[in-house]
Amino acid sequence: MRDELQDELKKDFPKLIDDKTLIGVGDGWFDLITCLLQTLMITPDKPRLDDISTKFGRLRVSSFPGISDAAHGAIVMAETMSGHICDICGNKAEINRTDHLSRCAAHSHPDAVR
Repeated sequence: MRDELQDELKKDFPKLIDDKTLIGVGDGWFDLITCLLQTLMITPDKPRLDDISTKFGRLRVSSFPGISDAAHGAIVMAETMSGHICDICGNKAEINRTDHLSRCAAHSHPDAVR
């Protein structure tokens, strides 16, 4: 994710993420992550996130231990939804079983502009 988008998330959600939070995903998931963070802000515990990355083509969110069921449910929902959103552009996508990337038709080819 571009630095300016990461900075925007850190500015808007300082209780959840900070400069120590590792963010290693594509720009296409910015809106999904924003919605997740908005949801986490209304959970009782407002969990601090340690890592936002990808695993097998899906969003992977790691938090510090002891999160509430509500926060866990929000994270699981965002992780599941990410498999249907292109991590480059944010359009409808599928996970490519060969390279395990969540990509739309325009970005699923090896020679597509990233």
